[in-house]
Amino acid sequence: MGRPFAVSTLSQAANGRTLPSLAVTRAYVLACGGSMETAVGLWRRANIAASSAPERLSSQGLLRPGPSATASEFVARLRALRKVSGLSFREIEHRAKHRDVLGSVLPRSSVSDMLSQERLPRYDILMNFVAICLEECIARGHLAPEFERSVRHEWATAWRSLTDRLEQATDQTVAEDTVPAPRTSGTTPGSVYGQIPAIPAFPPRPAPEQIPQSAPPPTRQPRRPRWKFWALPPAPAEA
Repeated sequence: MGRPFAVSTLSQAANGRTLPSLAVTRAYVLACGGSMETAVGLWRRANIAASSAPERLSSQGLLRPGPSATASEFVARLRALRKVSGLSFREIEHRAKHRDVLGSVLPRSSVSDMLSQERLPRYDILMNFVAICLEECIARGHLAPEFERSVRHEWATAWRSLTDRLEQATDQTVAEDTVPAPRTSGTTPGSVYGQIPAIPAFPPRPAPEQIPQSAPPPTRQPRRPRWKFWALPPAPAEA
């Protein structure tokens, strides 16, 4: 018994708009009790008819990033790529787990956020998503295998180019915001509510008056000592 498929996958296989994968076709026929040999033969004929002009389909830009000028346009191209592949979020998550690539885990919530937000995704998430969608496009016959590598390279180049342009625009905006605006006479830079009138400067403080200095006080003479010295009489000479 094959692995189970989501209800949305079986619903897409039954609407007749896109060619389901061979595994989904086998599971659908097995569940409905149809002829497996007839179903596989019809699928192969439809696959050959769908792959008759893969180069024309890819040249129309359905699988390529195209000249995306903004992040929203780039994400719109990713949504178009998933629509052409016909994969659901659950299928993308399942295939990412079984890819023999380091760090290829791709939760369905990350894929949903990437395709719903208007900003550039991370490079690793982008390239895993593109690789899974292109592999399914090759299996459905929408893309020839020899074009897969070049289409992957176009997605990587478009992501790097758009990232550089957005970073340059952000740096220029920050630089313009940091340059002070020229001051007009009578006004000072104000807040968001407008210009604030300039406060007049205080007048200069007057210089202190020069007080003439008087003559220096007379120097004090040192006082004479009060004691006196008397000369003693010489000692009598010995006989």
